[in-house]
Amino acid sequence: MSVLADEVGVRAVRLIPPVALVAGLGLVGLQWHFVVNAYSSPNKPSADIQLNGLDLTIEPTPIEPSPFQFAPAPDTREVPIELAYGPKEEVVAAPIILGGAATLNGVATGPTGSWPFALVRLERHSDDGWAVTEVTADEFGHWSAPRLLGGRYRVRAWLAGQAAMRSSEVFFLGADEAKALVLELDGVDPQPRMRFAHRGDIELGGTGTVAVTVTTRTVDGDGVIEVSGLAGAIVGLVPTAEVTVAPGLASADGDGVARFVLTCQKLGTPTATVSHQGVAIAVDLPDCVAPPPAPTVPLSLTATATATATTPAPAPATAPATAPAPAPAPGPAATGVGPAVTRRG
Repeated sequence: MSVLADEVGVRAVRLIPPVALVAGLGLVGLQWHFVVNAYSSPNKPSADIQLNGLDLTIEPTPIEPSPFQFAPAPDTREVPIELAYGPKEEVVAAPIILGGAATLNGVATGPTGSWPFALVRLERHSDDGWAVTEVTADEFGHWSAPRLLGGRYRVRAWLAGQAAMRSSEVFFLGADEAKALVLELDGVDPQPRMRFAHRGDIELGGTGTVAVTVTTRTVDGDGVIEVSGLAGAIVGLVPTAEVTVAPGLASADGDGVARFVLTCQKLGTPTATVSHQGVAIAVDLPDCVAPPPAPTVPLSLTATATATATTPAPAPATAPATAPAPAPAPGPAATGVGPAVTRRG
């Protein structure tokens, strides 16, 4: 009996899950039926929703005229429409200089020897433009540029701040040519230079201005020799005894120009010594000249003018009074005017 009871219990336990599943599905179906009937049953009266106490009237808001005016759009009805995509432009390749079989080499030198580490610029010019490459000389001034394309070339070299070429080397390089160049560089003196100028002679007792321009020379990063005024340079001027100067020392302006005022004390040709940073040069100052004489009137003109002023003019001449004609002498009566006529009978 116990074995039979155990078997019945096991079977009952196995029936629990199916029974629970069927019961759950039945509940779900019943709820779905109630929901559908609630919204779709024709016997269900519809509910009316009433909103009480709400005023939905919209009052118009007055708007002032806008102060802004828009310009009328142009009439484009007759304007032809252009295509958004025009013809394809021809692409011009940028000029190149490397990739060939030619070679340039040489030395950067000058009057005092080679220029170590000078910069050499090579330009290849064509109808489409020009391309550039640069090489640096070694400690002996030697340089080389391989793998160049043939064509028209312009070559120049410089050492920034120290030396540059006065002119470039221009030539045609063959496609596989190896060409050697000797590039002549001139050194640039870094010492300041002075230039003197004046406006002409000074009259005795008068004043005049002279100017000294202080300049420096250098080579910029593109190999161009630049001459610029040395602003703030202190310049001294010591003249000879013919003139005095004020001030004796002058500071140069932004253009490197220092100005002095000279006063002429006596006639002559004065000179002066101009100095800057221990460098002195002799210059000729403007001549001290006598002022022009006052204009004089010739003596003959003076005498004539004096006589004209002191001699009174003669009185105008008057015509003499006319004397009356004498009365005729008494005599025989005349029958007429003229000589008497004697008649003979």
